[in-house]
Amino acid sequence: MKKVLFLVVTSLVATVAVPAAAQIRTLGARPLGMASAFTPNASGNGALYHNPAGVGTSLMYSVEGAYEVSDDTNIFNASVVDSKINPRLAAGAAYSYTSGQDAAKGVTGHDARLVLASQVVPELMVVGVGGRYLDFRGPDEDAFRGFTLDVGTVFRITDGLFLGAAGRNLIDPCADNEEEVCPKGMAPRTVSGGVAFGTSLGFQVVADVEADLSDSDQTAVRYAGGAELLLAQLLALRGGYQYHALSKNSVIAAGAGLKTGVAGFDIGYQYTFDEGQYVLSLAIQLFL
Repeated sequence: MKKVLFLVVTSLVATVAVPAAAQIRTLGARPLGMASAFTPNASGNGALYHNPAGVGTSLMYSVEGAYEVSDDTNIFNASVVDSKINPRLAAGAAYSYTSGQDAAKGVTGHDARLVLASQVVPELMVVGVGGRYLDFRGPDEDAFRGFTLDVGTVFRITDGLFLGAAGRNLIDPCADNEEEVCPKGMAPRTVSGGVAFGTSLGFQVVADVEADLSDSDQTAVRYAGGAELLLAQLLALRGGYQYHALSKNSVIAAGAGLKTGVAGFDIGYQYTFDEGQYVLSLAIQLFL
């Protein structure tokens, strides 16, 4: 039965670097709408999943509830980010519950994260670190549990110009689990970097490159570009494109956001052409 579980888990795993099937990693509605080009421009709750340094790039206290659905998977997520109480040491936490849409074959599990970020050079450089605990099991109660670690940084070069870098899942959470229960794709080790440029008119463009280092025989590289246009400081329109060099897959993305001083709503969507698969995310925020 372990072989069956291995096939099921593998079919459910996807990341921004390998969009093979339904993913078990929360992507976030805003990053999703920008094709996951979110390393140099990470901020708010979405930074918890893409670049932990982004938690400390802007002053906010935000609580978010989100729902993500893909071909095979449902993800229910809650997160909080606080950089107001102590601007020098911002913090964020998130919890995601994943369930397969087919209860007889699906994989269910829990993903908990805690992130700390600090402006080591005020207004110029932010560094962040995040811990992640995963607990997943299949229909036969075969379980996979493990810890891993994310790190990241964001540099402000000048007004509107940012560089960012991040490493995710740097500790192998599969080290103490059997390979059949914990395939390598469950928490892939990735590194990414990018550049973002924004104007005072509320327009931002981002270029992002990510490499999946999980497979020692070959490196899967993903190129992504995204854009966001903010209208009247209220409505955000987003779009983006990904290209996966190894699988030669193309992914398009679109999204929108509506924000006031106390609340916000985001929607993000990605579609993989060659695989015919999608990811949709809805999120509601409260700003305190």
